[in-house]
Amino acid sequence: MRLSPNQLEKMNAYVGCGPHLDADILIMGNEEGTGGYPTHIETNAVARFRLYGKEETTVSALLDSMAQDKEILCQDDLYPNEQYECSVNGNWKEGFWEKSARSGGEKIKRYMKNYFGYDPEKSKEKPSLFNTYTARLCLTLEGIKNDPHFPIETFLRSDETKTNEINEYADNQLYTSRPGGSLSTALMDWRPLPRPNEGVWPPEYHSLFESESEYLRAYRFNKSATDKAREYVNKRLDYLKSVIVHSRANTLITIGQVDNKINMLRRMFPEQELVIERIPISKRSYTTKVLLPNRTLHIYILSFFKFFPIEDLLYVAKQHLVPDFFDRERPTMETQSICSTVLSPSPQKIKKKLSSRKQTNSEQTDGLEERRFLVELAKQMKVLEPDIQHTSAYRDNRADYNYMFMWFGDKQWGNPKCKAEIHVNFKPEVEVELSWRIRPDQYEQPLRANLIHAAESIGNELSKLGFKRNTSAKLYIEFHKVLQRKQDEELLNISAAELRSAMNLAREIMTATFG
Repeated sequence: MRLSPNQLEKMNAYVGCGPHLDADILIMGNEEGTGGYPTHIETNAVARFRLYGKEETTVSALLDSMAQDKEILCQDDLYPNEQYECSVNGNWKEGFWEKSARSGGEKIKRYMKNYFGYDPEKSKEKPSLFNTYTARLCLTLEGIKNDPHFPIETFLRSDETKTNEINEYADNQLYTSRPGGSLSTALMDWRPLPRPNEGVWPPEYHSLFESESEYLRAYRFNKSATDKAREYVNKRLDYLKSVIVHSRANTLITIGQVDNKINMLRRMFPEQELVIERIPISKRSYTTKVLLPNRTLHIYILSFFKFFPIEDLLYVAKQHLVPDFFDRERPTMETQSICSTVLSPSPQKIKKKLSSRKQTNSEQTDGLEERRFLVELAKQMKVLEPDIQHTSAYRDNRADYNYMFMWFGDKQWGNPKCKAEIHVNFKPEVEVELSWRIRPDQYEQPLRANLIHAAESIGNELSKLGFKRNTSAKLYIEFHKVLQRKQDEELLNISAAELRSAMNLAREIMTATFG
């Protein structure tokens, strides 16, 4: 089936599972999976637009109606006056949710039993790092809540004796009501349409988004998104904001695709000038806060947990989450802000370095001034992105250009084989050429074919930033952009901003493609 606009809109208004209004902590991922039923997209969709968020009497009546027509729940307006018990002000159009992950799973099982006449086999999955890392943080907060002297490292270190306790919490205690003073969490997702994994685009969603690329462009706020898709995304922002504002939670943790989440938060709260501060850990993560009518919401924007060291999680908890959650002073620490007012070193310092003294003809020929520019660019990138790695600044006298390579220090897609190259010449004209490239023949199949596909996706997005395919590159897939302007302090700022955008975009697509 292809979902109708009304059905897709209800799925857009569904924010996730858990006691959202009464939660202590809101957790936000990228998008929902299919709960162990990867081929049953329609089932997951029907559960969300027809069963989730409703009280049991209505749910039972809906499921009983399938005895006469098993397709009946796929209709748009079966019961227009259905009651939502899990929604803002009893109105699904202000955002609604399912009361717990377990109850949502049970509703899917009941629907499938009525539809197929038997229980389809559910794939067995180990608790994900998404949930086990979240469980570690929650167990830590609960421990300190019950005992102020609880050792914060207990669940935030590699200790196999705690594995069963962490997994049990992840399976049974997350995203559900926990009365009696225990910590309650609720799950939200930025993108609303469930699928087994990225790279798969179910036909059920084609009536709104013809392709995954169209869907992701919209949720990445790409300028090429269609008006229809952009409207869908703006409504998603409204639904999520409505639930966040009405919740009593003072903590929001977002996980994955940090640049996209920062953009989302700025659009969600445009009336506030959010101060985004870098958390000085190996994986790019940030913290900010939003002032709501009745409380301050502390927000932690964390990288994907797949390659997130446990030591980084401990640092986030010790330096930020625990003191903020219990309204204590944060320990003294140094952070880097990415607000526009502090994006770069002072213009006076840059200008002094770029024009420190008049070069002799020989020095200009040797490219010393250009190489100093590259060194300053590397320093500025290191301020903005502490996990950036780079080579020294080099000069190729035969080709008469000066260059440097940069890459992220990630364990997987941040290696030098997936890198940016910067060429700088100030004579006869000022040119800074930025390029991102990868050499697929250094990888074995089938990874090579997947890399080529991912690189083409990166190229499509980079083209929207003014990058062009380098058709003369034989071994590399390469996209480049030339900046031509006068040699002043703004050249360094613009080069850093353009380079940072391109490198983060490439890393985001690589991570989303390969995990």
